[in-house]
Amino acid sequence: MDKEIIVLNQAEIQSKLNRVKLAELLISQLPKTHEGRNSWLLNYGTGKEATKIRSRRNERAEKGECDFISWDCATNSLKTVG
Repeated sequence: MDKEIIVLNQAEIQSKLNRVKLAELLISQLPKTHEGRNSWLLNYGTGKEATKIRSRRNERAEKGECDFISWDCATNSLKTVG
């Protein structure tokens, strides 16, 4: 599978923030009860809070309430584990 490459612009290089990290910082400012916020972090986030949200989701999966999920480091994406 080919990986898409994102070329950082000068501002991203200087600030050491890529588009995903910047979006995550902005999204994290929404209230924790905001469904769109939590959904975005679950699917795209790479920080500590996104990891906690995925962990809580997998705790629910252990109870049979939903599917298990994990972060695929090779593709930087979320995947469902059967």
